[in-house]
Formats: sequence, C-alpha cells, structure tokens
Amino acid sequence: MIWAKPGTNNYYVRYVFDKCLLYITGDLGDAVVRLTESANLKSLSSYIRSISYFIEKIQCSTDKYDFDEVLAIEELNKERNYHLEDVEDDDEISNINKIFDDLITAARDCEWEYAVHNEDLYDRITDIDPDAFEWIDTVGRVYDRRVILWLVGLQMAWEQIRE
Repeated sequence: MIWAKPGTNNYYVRYVFDKCLLYITGDLGDAVVRLTESANLKSLSSYIRSISYFIEKIQCSTDKYDFDEVLAIEELNKERNYHLEDVEDDDEISNINKIFDDLITAARDCEWEYAVHNEDLYDRITDIDPDAFEWIDTVGRVYDRRVILWLVGLQMAWEQIRE
C-alpha cells in the first residue's frame, strides 16, 4: 500500500504487509515491524491508541525516539530533588547539584548522547545513584513524530477503505 498527501508525492510512505511483518519505507523513514498477529490494515489502524506497543514491535528503524530538551530538564530536576530529599551534608548537596547541573547543561546543549556515555559524568551520577543506568538513557525521550505519522497513515487508509 502506498500512502501520500492527497494529490502530491509529499510524505510518501510505502507499507508492505507480509504475514506477520510490516515493512515501511519512504519520505518519513524506514522500519521493519514484527507483529504477533497477521499484518493487516484493520489491526494496524488501531495501534495509534498504543504507540508504545507499536514501538516495541519495531525491529529496526531510522529513529523511534526523539529528544525533548524541556522534558529532559524537568525529569533531571525531579531526579535531583529525589536525591536531595534526605541529604543534610552541604558538600554532598553541592556535589549532587553539580552533577545534575552538568547533566542539564548537556541536555540544553543537545549533547545528551555524549553526556550519558561520558565515562566521568556517568561515574559521577552512578556514585550517587547506582541504579542510574535504569533511567539515564530514557531522560527526555519522546516518540519520534515519524512513528506517529506512520500510524496516522495506517489509520487514515483504514478509514478510507471502510468508507
């Protein structure tokens, strides 16, 4: 199935249904999606209500996620406040604030991937939170718009067929 902005070749997306696989190519990126059910327009049109489930099914893709600086800073400040809750030592408070200030600076400077893989900064955050590996990679993570657009295209195609 080929989908594009009506009357144009803009936002061209090609969907190939193959048993339990969906291949997506075109102007909005590429993906291979492995499903547990048969890949058909009717079932896939409902995935718009569960984007996270759809993303879990993507085996490979140009980008599934994007980085939201404002959200990242908000999440880092919440994490900072959590770590400062029961701390009374001024040096420890200063250390925690310095680490989170450095993380926020990296988020503002669009260097997040570098920051979370920077050994020094990573070691500093894991010194105060040994479980930082559980949350640090997902700070500021939002669904990439292309994934949402793929699903909107499937939903629009299904609605058009039903009419």
